[in-house]
Amino acid sequence: MHRRYVILLRCLLLVLLLGAFIAVLLLFRKPPTITADKPAQIPEATLSLSKVCAAENLLAQGKAPQAAAICREIIQPGTPGPVATEAYRCLIKALVAQDLKKEAMAALEEALNRGVKDFDFKCEASIALSDRLTASKPDRLRFKDVFSEEEVPKAWQKFAENKRIYLLAEATLQLKDNHAGEVISLLASPDPFVAKRSMDVMELFRPEAAIPPILKLADHPNAEVRMKVAKLMGRLRAKEQGLPLLRNYLSDENQGVRLAAVEAMDAMDAKSEEESLVPLLDDPSVDVRRAVAKALGKLKSTQSVSDLVQTATVPEVDRSLRCSAIKALDEMNARESAPSLLPLLHDPQDPIRYNAARALGHFGYKEAIPDLERLVKEKEGLSRAAAARALGDLDARECIPALIELLDDLESSVRESAVRSLGTLRATEAQNQLIAFLEVERSARNETVVWALGEIHSAKAVPSLVPLLQTPNHETRKEVIKALEKIGSPEAIQGLILALDDRSTVNVGLAVASLGKLGAKEAIPELEKLLDSHTIGLPEAVMDVLVEFDATQSVSRLIEVMVNPHGLGHAAAQTVRRMDQEEVGMKALVELIQSGKAGRHVWKKVEILASERTIPTILELSQDQDPRIRLPALEILRKNKAQETVVPETNTAP
Repeated sequence: MHRRYVILLRCLLLVLLLGAFIAVLLLFRKPPTITADKPAQIPEATLSLSKVCAAENLLAQGKAPQAAAICREIIQPGTPGPVATEAYRCLIKALVAQDLKKEAMAALEEALNRGVKDFDFKCEASIALSDRLTASKPDRLRFKDVFSEEEVPKAWQKFAENKRIYLLAEATLQLKDNHAGEVISLLASPDPFVAKRSMDVMELFRPEAAIPPILKLADHPNAEVRMKVAKLMGRLRAKEQGLPLLRNYLSDENQGVRLAAVEAMDAMDAKSEEESLVPLLDDPSVDVRRAVAKALGKLKSTQSVSDLVQTATVPEVDRSLRCSAIKALDEMNARESAPSLLPLLHDPQDPIRYNAARALGHFGYKEAIPDLERLVKEKEGLSRAAAARALGDLDARECIPALIELLDDLESSVRESAVRSLGTLRATEAQNQLIAFLEVERSARNETVVWALGEIHSAKAVPSLVPLLQTPNHETRKEVIKALEKIGSPEAIQGLILALDDRSTVNVGLAVASLGKLGAKEAIPELEKLLDSHTIGLPEAVMDVLVEFDATQSVSRLIEVMVNPHGLGHAAAQTVRRMDQEEVGMKALVELIQSGKAGRHVWKKVEILASERTIPTILELSQDQDPRIRLPALEILRKNKAQETVVPETNTAP
């Protein structure tokens, strides 16, 4: 022990002696001589960086012009790369601060041309110039000119983290399949914005590129990430790789993951997974049970009918879940469940009665008619509207008087359902009440009343329907046109002719088609006016109707359209031919040709009208001395395989 202390003491003395020696050397060291002839040597890079720092300070003080001037002074051909990068960074900030974004763009382009490749610099500059960095205009720097293909995923992440939506969109356009892994890994980002955006771009990658990196996150400890994985599998419809994973997720400890797995299977239309889904009708989470019921209904799962019936009919079960079960039975058209659903029309909860009434109506379960009629009269709430609608679906004509009484109900939804059922039943005995109802009701339900009167074919309603062609609501006007077509009386046809002046081109086209179906030749003069319309497809629709009418009196009007070089001449020529009036049309074209005003469009119409009856006329044109007439005529003859006709040998040289 004593010897150890002696050794330590000697070491300490040696250290003290060495320190004293170094101190003496420093004390007697001769300082460098600084004179005017021999200044101190400071490295150029250090000096430039100090100037950059000074420029940054000026910029922080709001002196952007001075900062920009210093940066321009630093940027010289021989400036080292790191120094130039910092100088360009400060310069761009200073120019943007002065709103000189065009000059800032030029500075960024200059830096890139000079070989500045610092990724952080390019990101900062891009963010500063985010409203100028675009490929939409040729005078602006394009995104792909700033970032290489390898840098795109990192730039995408940087812009997402900074919530730069515009730049993020630009970066998204550059993403390719080989970037899928880097972007998908961001699903686990703690930043919810970044994670959501990474989900949003999944459709850009092919499934075979996106699925492998998604599966790598399948066992992530964070439940939020597992939920996103399940949702993406459903969105990508990846049955082969996704269903085994989703099957495991159905037993996940987190209810959100289980819910996402059920919804993904629903999106995949995974009918093979019925057995996996049915047990989840007893899941502790109501949301999961509701999603399972919806999925089973969509999958038309017949083996789950008994489970769904039990869920729907047990009063202690959550109301929303019971409603989902009834909707599922309705969607899968499980008619065998109708007797079990019938007592639900008397359930104390209105939503249960509502969904049960709708399902029984869709099932066509006529045994429910007495209960539905009582429900309409006795109960309250929206279920009465569903019951009224179901009576129409069940063709319950014996309930027409009860439905007519409902037109005076205080509930607007009940009145609308009664109107629709009366239309479905084609209840002619209700037309007077419906016409009166049309005069009173001033809402969107007008469309339902108009539809019902059309279904009834109520000619008495035409005087009340025609004024509605002036209503501002174009949907109501559309329903009026449809109703007038169904009624088809002379007064209804006059109403359709008035509809040709409708403000909506869709409604005008509908009126044209209706007049064609009704064979209303009295509308021909008004239809001819629409041949000059610039609405795409409308003149052609009129021409189709004129052909159906065999309206030879409209040929002269069609020829006017045909000879117009800027109109629908080709379509008019085809219509003339469809009406077997090609000789009349050809005569007009020959007059135009002989007047010397024939352009290429005229010869195209001659080709359209070429037939057995017009070939002799074209033959005469092929013998004309004027090569501008002779050559096109010969070409048309050849195209129409008229070589067997004697074509005179002529010199075809112009």
